Amino acid sequence: MRTTQSLHELAASPSIEGAVKAKLSASFKPELVTLVDTAPLGDDWSYEIKFDGYCVLARIDRSAKNGAIKLFTRSGNDWTAKFSKQVKAFEELDIESAWHDGEAVVLDEHGVPSFHALQNAFDVPLEQRRAILRALLDGEGEESLLRFSNNFDFSAEDLLRSACDIGARRHHRQTAR
Repeated sequence: MRTTQSLHELAASPSIEGAVKAKLSASFKPELVTLVDTAPLGDDWSYEIKFDGYCVLARIDRSAKNGAIKLFTRSGNDWTAKFSKQVKAFEELDIESAWHDGEAVVLDEHGVPSFHALQNAFDVPLEQRRAILRALLDGEGEESLLRFSNNFDFSAEDLLRSACDIGARRHHRQTAR
């Protein structure tokens, strides 16, 4: 049985029986949750809460030249820039090299993880994305291969009718030649 004192000692000088010091692997695949009908029986299991969030993998490598802390999605996408606050928190840890897997969550007003709030934290609204794109492409000129496509202030029905009319006129011109 571990005591608070023995856990502090382990944290100060961690060791795992039989572990061999090795170079940190370039990638890491976390264990994924498996849905089952009942919890497994026996004392050989440990349990933890499955939060409703994004699986995030933190790679800590103080010897790396291109950044000691990198955060990745489960599929390997580098999300270091999206988690700058968490990167700073990992930088505070006294760890030379390690992989950590965890769950990124956003808590609602009741302190409960909210997947919807998490998605909104990363999803930039369409209007903002379009405004940024318009500003980036503004002034590119008529010769540019990149152009901003303005949205239409028509009802979907009117827009569809107009598109059909244009298509019908184009088809009529092509068949009349």
